[in-house]
Amino acid sequence: MPKALTHRQTIFARLILETPTATAAAIGAGYAASSARFQASRLLAVPAVRRRIEELRQHRQDLREAPGILVARTFDGRIRSALARGKVTEARKFIELWSVRAGLI
Repeated sequence: MPKALTHRQTIFARLILETPTATAAAIGAGYAASSARFQASRLLAVPAVRRRIEELRQHRQDLREAPGILVARTFDGRIRSALARGKVTEARKFIELWSVRAGLI
């Protein structure tokens, strides 16, 4: 079973996505400025730290994509509803709006 990350490792993993350099992330996680570059390099070599960074990166990506998915589901529901009611022109308008929103036209 993998060892849990230390408090500083957890902070470093979060800060690596928010700071311009790994050295800055190490300083923000509480490592001394004089050894931060070395510590950052060492931390990036720890598999559990790299896994946590990737998890956080994926979570950020999911949050960025969530609004688009919600919009797509909304358009899909409206298009299906219009078609179920026999409102082809209304469905076509929603399809055109979605196409513009998605950058297809």
